[in-house]
Amino acid sequence: SSGINAEWPLRPGEHLNKPPFNKNFNMITFDKLEPLQVLQVLNDVFTYIDDKNRKDLREELPEEMATRMLKFLSLLNYRPEVTLEEFQTGIITGDRFIVQATLYWILPRVEQLKTRAYLGKYLVKIDVPEEILQDDEVEKLHEEYLEYLEQFKEVHKATEALKSHTYTTADLKKDISKMETEYEQIVKNIDRKKVKVESLENLEDMMEAVTELRKEQERQDSFKEQKLSIRASIQTADTQSNRLMHQLRELRSTSGNLTVQTLMQRLEDEYSTIKRMVESTLPHEIEQKRKKYRLRLCVDTTA
Repeated sequence: SSGINAEWPLRPGEHLNKPPFNKNFNMITFDKLEPLQVLQVLNDVFTYIDDKNRKDLREELPEEMATRMLKFLSLLNYRPEVTLEEFQTGIITGDRFIVQATLYWILPRVEQLKTRAYLGKYLVKIDVPEEILQDDEVEKLHEEYLEYLEQFKEVHKATEALKSHTYTTADLKKDISKMETEYEQIVKNIDRKKVKVESLENLEDMMEAVTELRKEQERQDSFKEQKLSIRASIQTADTQSNRLMHQLRELRSTSGNLTVQTLMQRLEDEYSTIKRMVESTLPHEIEQKRKKYRLRLCVDTTA
């Protein structure tokens, strides 16, 4: 007896009938397998996890097979529910319930175990006796070996993270196809707009009007700058006017030869000169702005 309940409802065939194994078992056919055939099924699962297990069990000695399988299961961190002696005997003899229990544990997590087996080959530390490590050269090599193990862990971790964030070929092809479709749609839209524009009457006149509108917009920007400059000039003129009025008051109090009328006339002349200089630009700019507005209204109405 293997120590496992024969009534335990194990159904490894349900997993084995699916990829990647693609067997064709049912409860009857699986139960009719000979012990060596059951072991071969277990070994086929081992082979999928790690190809080094690829063996024809008819050509392998039972003791060697049991040692290899036990070592591999230990690498996978499998803990049987029977004693080690019972488990080893069950593997050698092809005990159906020992094998089924093993398959029952392996099959649902086969991909996870595949990764574990791959890593285990590199991460199982070599047990070096302390007396051998007393040699300086051996100790140095052992330290380098441990450093390489840590580097391998980091590289593998980074690789797995990269895989999880990398587009598959199918994703890239799908994105490219989508971009090409969008590009074709844009080209079609451009062609339709081009035909529509070229079919408009007075296209050349409209293009000329648009050009003039753009120029007027540039003039408007320039006008805004000039407007600010004019405001600054007006402020300067007011300042000068205030200064002249102050001078007038001083002259009134200090000069007896100049009459009030003469002083006022001088002040008015200077102020008028400044005012004419400031205001001479405004009517021209206002007229330009009106022309631009009429041109834009014409273009909008035509469109």
